[in-house]
Amino acid sequence: MLPNELEYITSLKILHVQDYIKLKSLPTSMGSLFSLKNLNIRGCSSPLMAAIS
Repeated sequence: MLPNELEYITSLKILHVQDYIKLKSLPTSMGSLFSLKNLNIRGCSSPLMAAIS
C-alpha cells in the first residue's frame, strides 16, 4: 500500500509507480492531491490495473 501521508505532499505533480506487485489499491487520500497532473502505474497487480483502466 502506498502511504496515506501522500495527501500531505500537496505540491506533488508527477507520481510514477512501477513493478509494485503488492499494490492492490490506491489510498483514498490521493483524492486530495490537487496538483497531481500525471500518475503512471505500470507492472502492478492485475486487480489494480483493471480498476484504473
